Amino acid sequence: RVSPIALAAAYSRLSVSTSTTAAQELLAGMRQAASSGTAARIGSHRGGVLAKTGTAPCRGRACFANGDGLVLAMLPADQPRLVLLIRQRGTTGATAAALAGRMLDRLERLEGVGW
Repeated sequence: RVSPIALAAAYSRLSVSTSTTAAQELLAGMRQAASSGTAARIGSHRGGVLAKTGTAPCRGRACFANGDGLVLAMLPADQPRLVLLIRQRGTTGATAAALAGRMLDRLERLEGVGW
């Protein structure tokens, strides 16, 4: 069990730790997941996306049968400046990735965010 802020911070540190082969492989896997893996529903965004999905067991009273879908996205892929972490109750990580994609679309379209 890791707090959301600790999880986001760990992935942020990973994104700047490109000096090791292991870090490079993990980041390449996150790029692939965002384009053709379980996080592909996040869509394409300027600068590319690094993403990781997962489905965790739900804990507490408000649980659903499917558990909780998680997605972590970092943009732009080469030098991330934004980390987005979503936990969506009662669904999968792939479905949470679709929600993240809609949120990123809105930021880009309505807020004029440029990564």
